[in-house]
Amino acid sequence: MERIRQLRKERGFSQAKLAVMADMDPATLNRLERGTGNPNLKTLERVADALGVEVADFFPKGASLSSPEPSLFNGLKAEGLNLNASYWIENLRAQAELVEHIIDRGGYDLGTIWRLEGTAVEFWGAYSRTMKRLVREWCTEEQEQRLVQAETQMKEARKKVRKAYQERRKTEPDRRMVDELEAKRQAREARYAREQGYADTGA
Repeated sequence: MERIRQLRKERGFSQAKLAVMADMDPATLNRLERGTGNPNLKTLERVADALGVEVADFFPKGASLSSPEPSLFNGLKAEGLNLNASYWIENLRAQAELVEHIIDRGGYDLGTIWRLEGTAVEFWGAYSRTMKRLVREWCTEEQEQRLVQAETQMKEARKKVRKAYQERRKTEPDRRMVDELEAKRQAREARYAREQGYADTGA
């Protein structure tokens, strides 16, 4: 992504320095700048934090088929679609389906469902805070309904995993583990609520 390279140079950072600041391997950052990497949202957030910007600043406003970031989209191509929006629609759906699959399969322990809930809440929160507005701007008319469906699916998956966590917590015989995980969960929820309020509102 050329924009990351530009921002890094504007701040006088070497690749090695930015990699350390973003807590990532220098080779990964190099691939990202050259457009040969396939970053997830957490990777982009770490780089954005190190540069003092938002993830949305890495993407050109109103980007279209004529100016995609190919490393992000794994070759997604369709006439009349915005590839930036396509990437996030598919990412939302994939995250939601993963959560639903693990819950539907069952057999998970308390630690597993606690981590899964944290991942779902964190993913939706990061998307809401950094990308939601921009993705809606990117969407073409053909994509608007799919985005609404993907966002709804992710929010429903988050509710489902919260319910699964609550139910599994009630049956966990190790009450010390229950207390420790619940304390960490409440601290996580409080942090999210302070940042944007989405943890409690479901936004």
